[in-house]
Amino acid sequence: FRAGGRSAVRLAVLDNNPRALAFWTSLGYEVIDQREDLQLGRPCAVLRKPL
Repeated sequence: FRAGGRSAVRLAVLDNNPRALAFWTSLGYEVIDQREDLQLGRPCAVLRKPL
């Protein structure tokens, strides 16, 4: 990602999966937004971690 000029990584975690949210935040990801997933419209937290 860095070689491609990216400054961060983003991912989404379903709101009904608190264990996944705890895992990713323990690795330094921060919640930056709440959205619905594009395929099924389920509520998600959007996380970001700088590279």
